[in-house]
Order: sequence, then structure tokens, then C-alpha cells
Amino acid sequence: MNSHTCADSDDDPPCVAVFNDISRINHRCASIPSLPLSPQSTLHACSCSPNTIRLWRASSSAMYISACRAVPAGTELTTYYRDPFLPSSERRAALLAVYKFHCACPSCLSPASSDKRRLRLQQSRGRLADLVAWARAAPPLPDLLADTLELLALVQEEGLESQHVYGRVLRHLMCISYLMQMCAEGEEDDIGNNAEAGGYEGYKRMLRTWRLANGAEDVDVRRVELLEEEMMRVAVSRRRTGG
Repeated sequence: MNSHTCADSDDDPPCVAVFNDISRINHRCASIPSLPLSPQSTLHACSCSPNTIRLWRASSSAMYISACRAVPAGTELTTYYRDPFLPSSERRAALLAVYKFHCACPSCLSPASSDKRRLRLQQSRGRLADLVAWARAAPPLPDLLADTLELLALVQEEGLESQHVYGRVLRHLMCISYLMQMCAEGEEDDIGNNAEAGGYEGYKRMLRTWRLANGAEDVDVRRVELLEEEMMRVAVSRRRTGG
């Protein structure tokens, strides 16, 4: 479905897409049943808070669509036509100029508050070096976990689960939770008893699904996960030994 009209050429080929199933970014499974669409497939409806991730695979000459959050039955599938991190005024002007419609997505209907939240996400730091430094602190500082959970809430509020900032936030939460799990197993007093220690497997599963939906191969994802776990183990070991 597409709620916006635009001028199409009479020479355009027929557009057909059949959706029997669609993956969900928070679905508890190891594989993603993404759906291949032909290059002639119709455009999704526009939203600056899209509910799908689109991935072009040259090997099959097809566009693969995966849901980036829970999509209720009958809900229209959406994608972004312009960078969702542009100011809303720029996005709306570009959409009007190119596609001849006024975007009425939640972000564009509340531009001031939405732009502020998106700027906060855009300016957020996501370096692994910061995470390692946090893991090695004795005791670890509490602000990184709180800040990362705040970023996750902002991503979800803005409907930006399709964007790389979501993957970065999930990676940090996965590593933080893994660290807390290690501390709990070692009976450390500083952060080991934090309730977030039980979230490691959940964040790991969500991040794996997101990475696969964005084109990563399963073998590569699992290799990266092992490297991330090893990074946290080394950081904790150095903290315990004072190295």
C-alpha cells in the first residue's frame, strides 16, 4: 500500500509484491525470513519513522524487506525517502519538491520535539573505546548504562530502529550486560547485582537479528560476537588485576 500519489510514467512495468510473512527485529529466532521483492516492486509509503529495513542484494537482483519492529497485521509498511536525521523542514521540503506530497508521519507532525530527540541521537557517542574504559574503571561508572538506556528509549520513541544508531545502542547494551553478567558470576559488589545483568542474551539476539537484516552474513555476525565478548573479558580481567 502507498497512501501518497505521485506522477508515474505510462511506461512503468507492472508492480507486484506478495507478503506471506515478514521478520520482526525483536522476534526470538536466529534467522530472518526476509522477503525478496522484484526491482519493479512498488514503493513503500513514506515515513521518517519507518517500520522496515530495506536491503538490496545484487546477487539475487532483489530488494529484501524486514520489519524493524513489531508490525501489527494490516499495518502499512513504510520506508524513508530522505535521510531521517535531516531537520524536518529539509525533509518535508525535499519530499514536496520531488514526490509532490506533504509528509504526515509522526516525526513531521511534531517537528520541534522530534528534531531535538534526533539531534541528541545523532550527536551520541558510540565508540568501543568508551565502553572498554567504562569496563576497566574500578568501580565502573554508572552513567554509561543510564545514558545508553536513555538512547534506546529515544530510538524507540522516534521509530528509528532501521538506523545504525539502533545497532550501536544495542551493541553497547549487549556488552554492558555481558560485563554485568561476568561481575555477577564473580560475586563483585559494584555492578554485579544490577538487574540489567539478565539482559545480555536478549540484547545479543536483537542485535544479531538487526545485523542480519542489514546484510551481514551469519558467520560474520557470530565471529564479531565472539570478539566483543573477548573484549569485555579482557577489560574485566585487567580491572580485577589492576592492569
